[in-house]
Amino acid sequence: MRRSRIAILLMIVLLLALPMMAFAQDEIAFGETVDGNLTADEPTVAYTFTAEQDQVVTIRLESADFDCFLTLQNADGDVLATDDDSAGNLDSQITGFAIPADGEYTILAQSYASSQGPDGEVGAYTLSLETAASSALEYGMSVDGDLSEVEVLDDYTFQGSEGDTVVITMIGEEGLDSFLSLFEGVDK
Repeated sequence: MRRSRIAILLMIVLLLALPMMAFAQDEIAFGETVDGNLTADEPTVAYTFTAEQDQVVTIRLESADFDCFLTLQNADGDVLATDDDSAGNLDSQITGFAIPADGEYTILAQSYASSQGPDGEVGAYTLSLETAASSALEYGMSVDGDLSEVEVLDDYTFQGSEGDTVVITMIGEEGLDSFLSLFEGVDK
């Protein structure tokens, strides 16, 4: 009877430790593209990077071998964003994510199947990490820009004062489904 209790206790400890088990971790830098492989022994690969608060990042995972799935986590392991098929062709892309605080972040590259359970697809992939360069605007200013599948957003900053009324307009070419977001920044 005592042995079965010990065995059950050990199983509970192992089950509780499974979510804390570390994935193989590599580093990735802004502007970098890395190639890798998911295997049966390593169905998830983690990449870490350091970012600053309000930095806008885009992460893209592509594979011809499996249905991609991306997860972005903070240093505590909290999930900040996920994506399944936003990049098309079963590829994943987390687009224009504003980093909430200075620190280290982790990208989990995996197949959709492995994100849902223990069995996952395997194969080669390409992962890229980009940060949007921010351009400064002034009131009354007009700019021209170009968006593409690779450069999916432009980031602009401006200095405003309490009580200012601001009108921001984006006019795109025919076929462009434009989208604007306005975020309150912090003085630096």
